[in-house]
Amino acid sequence: SNGGVQSIQVPTQAERSGNFSDWPFPIYDPTTGGSVAPTASNPAGRLPFQKNQIPSGLLNPIGSKLLAYYPQPNVNCAMPCLNYTGVVKNTKVINTETMRVDQNFGSSNRLFFTGVLSDDDEPNPSILPATGSTSYKYSRLFGLEWQHSFSSNLFNEARIGYNHQFFHTGVDTAYGPNLAAQLGLQNVPNIAAFYDIPVVSLDDGYSGIGSNAGAYTQKDDVFQVVNDLTWIHGRHTITTGLDIRRVYLYDTDGFTAMGQLTFTGAYSAVNPANTGSANATGGNPVADLLLGDPFSISAPPPLGSDLYRLRGNNWNFFLEDDIRVTPRLTLNLGLRYEIPTTFHSADNSGYAFNPPPLAGL
Repeated sequence: SNGGVQSIQVPTQAERSGNFSDWPFPIYDPTTGGSVAPTASNPAGRLPFQKNQIPSGLLNPIGSKLLAYYPQPNVNCAMPCLNYTGVVKNTKVINTETMRVDQNFGSSNRLFFTGVLSDDDEPNPSILPATGSTSYKYSRLFGLEWQHSFSSNLFNEARIGYNHQFFHTGVDTAYGPNLAAQLGLQNVPNIAAFYDIPVVSLDDGYSGIGSNAGAYTQKDDVFQVVNDLTWIHGRHTITTGLDIRRVYLYDTDGFTAMGQLTFTGAYSAVNPANTGSANATGGNPVADLLLGDPFSISAPPPLGSDLYRLRGNNWNFFLEDDIRVTPRLTLNLGLRYEIPTTFHSADNSGYAFNPPPLAGL
């Protein structure tokens, strides 16, 4: 569980504007590479920013917008340090309701209605915005059955059913605004279940933002019609029936759907090989973010990992005969014919173009 009091390191207000005077080590300008003769301690030949201040003209607008997601520090301490403390409250809500209604209409007709409603909400919050995740699932099951007696030896049961299953797990910003597009990023997935900022990974003790929770949504709908007709004749109990189902399947998932940006401080370092922890030659990852210089990039998959909308029918027929040969011997004879569900996409996108061969080829 992520509940309780948490302390993390976040960029200071000064750092968000490019002022790293509170950072105990110098940061260097990557655009000055080769300005001085390379040495073992300064292999790129870079010059430091004056007073550890990045000029406003070098600030990347997307980097500045990403930093705006961080809360303001609320603990006074010398950087690098745990300068923000927050409380995360975890809640879990589970609700299940069942219902049944029975009604007799005379001596020949009986009607039953059943229903099951289930909800399960389990968020996984974070003290950082656009970084938590959630898991939510619900199901709806309804059934209506009609029993009718035509005579003392002829009986019919007809049932109609509906089953709906929904499951979603992913970022808590899903189905909200398209945050990545608002940042100005290009070619981001335009799928509401994935909406979030990219995962931003920072070294030197800074907490990252964004969520790697795989956005996964599944919706299943099954409509069912069942009818059983039973006839008792002498030693025979003959039952014939059908079971027809219409199935709708929807699935979309995108693991690391919004991509990932990793900043190590390599571009603001005098010696990029010394990045990873706060030190005198390793630069600052927040400075790299403001400069728009990620150390590595994982691009988002344009359509997520999986995306399908399927439809299908399932047909089942049967005929059986229970024969009481003697009071101690009964033969069970039956025949069943099934047509398995053959799925097709809702928009026939899975169809293949297979033209006939051209004459003479």
